[in-house]
Amino acid sequence: MFKKHSRDIRFLFNAAALALIVMAVLQAIQPYLAGPDPQAAQIEAFTYKIVPIPAQAVPPLLHKPDGRPVMLVVYASWCPYCRVMMPDIAHLMAEGEMDGVETVFLSRDQEIRPLAAYLIHQHYDALFTPYILSTGPLPQLLQSMGSHFSGKIPYLAFFDGRGKLVAEFLGQADEPALRAALERVKTRGL
Repeated sequence: MFKKHSRDIRFLFNAAALALIVMAVLQAIQPYLAGPDPQAAQIEAFTYKIVPIPAQAVPPLLHKPDGRPVMLVVYASWCPYCRVMMPDIAHLMAEGEMDGVETVFLSRDQEIRPLAAYLIHQHYDALFTPYILSTGPLPQLLQSMGSHFSGKIPYLAFFDGRGKLVAEFLGQADEPALRAALERVKTRGL
């Protein structure tokens, strides 16, 4: 009796392992089975709009001569928490809540093409000019400006018109928290 059950259990484990292997293989070859991306030309054109930037060039982007406040978003297309937060940011932009606030999107992606594909497929390509970090110690530079950024993403920071840190979010932030921070940075920037 015991031998029969152990064979059944072993069979179930083997069947489950085989199913996981088949699923992994199918997921790996799925892009090749789906055919060419219908937006391939648009993605290729957008790759030239993504600006590679060294970390040393980020602080000057956060201080605007005209006194506009700045929202810095450090994200990556492969980051699940970033993907959850991006629709909230896009919604605030579409509603006009971001009017008067400069937006600096800095990607931690290693390659430009996957980032371009993500932005095109999600329709974020018209919202902002994306920067991609090319070199340098970004955490140390932002920490020198009063930030608590350790390199983990997503990271959002709001700077007033003089480049001073007003609010920051380490990790995911929801839309009401972003609205409150926007209101604070707008009133402080005046």
